[in-house]
Amino acid sequence: MLKNYIKIAIRNLIKHKVYSFINIFGLALGMACCILILLWVQDEARYNRFHKNRNNLYRIYTEVQYSDGRSNIFSESYFPLVRVLKTECPDVVDAIRYSFEPGILIKFEEKIFTNNQIAFADPSFFNLFTFPFIKGDPVTALDEKFSVVITEEMSQKYFGSEDPLGKVLNINNQSDLKVTGVIKNLPKNSSFQFNCVIPFNLAFGEPDHWGGNPLETYVLLNSTSQVEEVEQKITGIKEKHDPTSSGMTVQLRLQPLTRIHLYALGGGGLITFVYIFSAIACFVLIIACINFMNLATAKAATRANEIGLRKVIGAKKSDLIKQFFGESILFSFIAFILALFIVELILPAFNSLSEKHVKLDLSGNITILIGLISIALFTGILSGSYPALFLSSFQPVNVLKRTLSSGVKSSLFRKVLVVSQFSISIFLIIGTLIVFNQLDFMQNRDLGYDKENLVFIYMQDEQNQKYESLKNELLQNSNILKITRSAQSPDIIASTHSALDWDGKDPEKKVSMNWDFVDFDYFETFKMEVVEGRSFSREYTTDATEAFIVNEEAAKLMGMESPVGKRFSFAGQKGRIVGVVKNFHFKPLHHKITPFVFGMNPDWINMMKCLFIRIGPDNISETVKYVENICKKFSPDYPFRYQLFSERINRRYRNEQRMGTIVSYFTSLAILISCLGLFGLASFMVEQRTKEIGIRKVLGSSVSRIVLLLTKEFTKWVLIANIIAWPIAYFILDRWLQNFAYSINVGPLVFILAAVVALMIALLTVSYQAVRAAIANPVESLRYE
Repeated sequence: MLKNYIKIAIRNLIKHKVYSFINIFGLALGMACCILILLWVQDEARYNRFHKNRNNLYRIYTEVQYSDGRSNIFSESYFPLVRVLKTECPDVVDAIRYSFEPGILIKFEEKIFTNNQIAFADPSFFNLFTFPFIKGDPVTALDEKFSVVITEEMSQKYFGSEDPLGKVLNINNQSDLKVTGVIKNLPKNSSFQFNCVIPFNLAFGEPDHWGGNPLETYVLLNSTSQVEEVEQKITGIKEKHDPTSSGMTVQLRLQPLTRIHLYALGGGGLITFVYIFSAIACFVLIIACINFMNLATAKAATRANEIGLRKVIGAKKSDLIKQFFGESILFSFIAFILALFIVELILPAFNSLSEKHVKLDLSGNITILIGLISIALFTGILSGSYPALFLSSFQPVNVLKRTLSSGVKSSLFRKVLVVSQFSISIFLIIGTLIVFNQLDFMQNRDLGYDKENLVFIYMQDEQNQKYESLKNELLQNSNILKITRSAQSPDIIASTHSALDWDGKDPEKKVSMNWDFVDFDYFETFKMEVVEGRSFSREYTTDATEAFIVNEEAAKLMGMESPVGKRFSFAGQKGRIVGVVKNFHFKPLHHKITPFVFGMNPDWINMMKCLFIRIGPDNISETVKYVENICKKFSPDYPFRYQLFSERINRRYRNEQRMGTIVSYFTSLAILISCLGLFGLASFMVEQRTKEIGIRKVLGSSVSRIVLLLTKEFTKWVLIANIIAWPIAYFILDRWLQNFAYSINVGPLVFILAAVVALMIALLTVSYQAVRAAIANPVESLRYE
């Protein structure tokens, strides 16, 4: 019986080549899309799961609530926290401090490289985290202060085939470190990405001061510990050693290591894209299944005699259901095999687009294998469900008398399926348009400063120490307009401080502001608008130590309409406010503009390594070359590295850009699959109405009237699909836009555009069949009547 069913299925496949191709290729595209997204989601979900202690490893982060209602969340931790947790919190098995710094110069003999990613960590780092050693002892590798553990790749780069253990690397022309271990190259799905690890105390010593510091704290808990209870304990320990000032509340929280990659602190993160992509995978697969159902039920009449005869000779309804389900699953697995070839074909392009390194490796990966087979089986059952039930319900008497009367029901069901299919496609079109509009808005919004023609350089110590000389030489070039420096780059400022005071401040009111120490010409270089007062000026000798400039949001927080001239104190430094700068975006547009204070502090000169050069719009490459030559003159051992600030800003939205592009490709794929189904359905409907079209032509109907007749119904379906898709798209995408503090207004234009695009695609798909039928010779269709 099974062999007979397979024979019939293959015979039908060959007999109806066009419909079979549309069915199988549509299903294959849908499954290929689903497989690609499954691989991407699996890769995202696997981040940090290779660590043996993954279930008990946590990162400590801090939640701060201020008396003015604002709050702040940050992962930066406290230098002494690890030491006190080890002695005062029995739930903590071990704890380490971790910091990271890119672009460090490391040399061995004549080999010098600056593209090194250095991690600073406590000695037990390799006890907590699983990074397999090739050489050396993970327990003792970082015990010595002047030691370094390097990756296999770094070992090859510096030492080739030589044994690296015991060799000495020089860091930043300052410290000589002995190689004590070599680890395997880090997996791509690790939140830690470095090529060497140095003892934490070498870089930072053992400071006792509490406060926001450039480090993160990771703890390994007992397997029996309750996270909520541990959070209360470590918060209490922190309060014991560093009491929180009145007017603010501080809570230390624990974030599981396995959630760090996907879940951003405070909500959001890449998990949003996991949900979006998963939904798209389902949508595309459903569209492909709808194609199959539509074409299978549309072709039902061609199999009516077969079904009638089978029932007459004793076939039960359950037998027919098994047969048609079997055919559907067979087609699904044929499509599945084709989908695997499609995935292998486009996987390199997908990896390049998504910046991933996923691969379709079925050997030994039982999870992905089960997942893929499940997709094929689910697709076969879903796409074959209605056709199996519909075809098996035919009555043999009606079939053999040619009085089959179930066409109205099947026609209505096909219309529902087509409307559903286009509703999904229109939703995806609207989503793609809104995503790209939001990206364009973020990249082109007025940030409060001019990001164009601005060069950023992170200065080496030699350059920073001779800053004035460097600056004077650079300004000899007429295309270099302004130069300044600061402690932080304005696109990544995260530092906040709550040791603030000003005239009229309520002592019980505890607030914080973002801050930066800058040099003269800062606001002029960035073209920031000073809306009140003045900028820092060399004409005022007190500006170097006693002047502050705040943004409009800070003035609002202080409750001052005109704060210029008012007394102000920041982190123990006292002075007066000399100016108010217009609000500017120093954070991505996901975040609201917050209060900000600028100051000048001679004690921070050595930390002010962010150099900004405003250049003219002409001869940019020649000007950058000139800057390179001057910088090398001051630091000959360091390769020249720079960034255009506009590119640096746009890189903040790299995830959104990448995901938006991927969504647009999958949307195009969904539309293509919809068009395949619509093409097949239109072809069948034209075939069914061939005699009607012939009669109309004989009676004088023009080609245009016949084309209009055949396309009118499809147009109506697409319009109904728009009515369904619009409110759903508005609700969901409005929720997505709420992730941004500043976003576009979703107006009617994007919905109208999506409707026009969908309608044009549908009409172009159907028109080919309609025109072909309209220009056919009516004699051919009426010859045997």
